[in-house]
Amino acid sequence: MSAGELNKFLNNRCWSEVSKDEIRHFLTDDEKRIERMLDLAISNDADFSWRAAWLIGKFTQSENEILRPHYLRIINAIEGKDSGHQRELLKLVINKNLADEEEGRLFEVCIRIWKDIHKKPGTRSYAFQCIDNITTIYPELRNELMGLFGPEYLETLSPAIRKTILMKLKSADFNAVN
Repeated sequence: MSAGELNKFLNNRCWSEVSKDEIRHFLTDDEKRIERMLDLAISNDADFSWRAAWLIGKFTQSENEILRPHYLRIINAIEGKDSGHQRELLKLVINKNLADEEEGRLFEVCIRIWKDIHKKPGTRSYAFQCIDNITTIYPELRNELMGLFGPEYLETLSPAIRKTILMKLKSADFNAVN
């Protein structure tokens, strides 16, 4: 998909003004468009990649099966992107029924994002959610992560995100929480 095709669809409108029905029609009226849109979403187009990921996320909230064959491509594309772009790509794979390979790769990517205290708090929050989801399935991993939730990792978060993560850490029985 080209940025031009996406621009034509938007027709100088604000992204948030586009309805889910319009997005659904746009992405499904051409059977290859969702793949072209995904190619744009995982690319490094500074102006359109994260927006394409956001648009796909808005469309696929109820249509998860469309992205299933592409989960590993999405996960592999997360690293090396700007923080906001990473957040939008994480949204496409969070809370999905991932294969073991996808889950393992996502876990590795999210650990790296979480450890980067210079990332935007919202992006790190989504990375934490993925880590939490995976450690719920594999609780034995929690002991290996004890050092990742100390004050040095929490102090750069916004107060609301920090409070939410601390509550989740306590309820999930991470031993590292103070």
